Amino acid sequence: MRQKNSVELNQELWKKIILKEAEKGYIAGMIDGEGSICLSLRKDKRHFNQITPTIQISNNNKEMLEWIQNKLEGIGCIHKGKTNCYIYEIWTPVIIEKLLYELLPYLLIKGDQAKVMLNFLKNKVNRYKLRTRDSNGCFNLASPIPDFYYSSYQKMKELNSRGKGGYNV
Repeated sequence: MRQKNSVELNQELWKKIILKEAEKGYIAGMIDGEGSICLSLRKDKRHFNQITPTIQISNNNKEMLEWIQNKLEGIGCIHKGKTNCYIYEIWTPVIIEKLLYELLPYLLIKGDQAKVMLNFLKNKVNRYKLRTRDSNGCFNLASPIPDFYYSSYQKMKELNSRGKGGYNV
């Protein structure tokens, strides 16, 4: 029997998540008010360029963040922030995509960021398809980052600049 990959497992996990309309509105409100939808440009230890999708919610009430995490079947992690707050993070692309589709009608402030993220995730190519071999025959991820990925990153960066947000009503 074939072993399931992480995408298939995450899709199965998502099927277990059933959010009531009020819960969708509450979680969207927390993202609008205390959260962020972002694409981060990163280099890992091996200097491979990558753009990482993330949803974060910050708050000093850890129990409230645990409630959201429980509603999402334990997806993501909660950790202590730099100041007197906690941060709940989701970085699994399949989960982010499905969650944003559910929350999009309720996101009043960060709806544009959600649309950029959904477009990025819809068009994302498996990064391992972009591998090339170096002079030693070892695989490296292609560099630079493909134009579409970088333009999505730039658009998200612009939308997340302080004072640039607006209501999507």
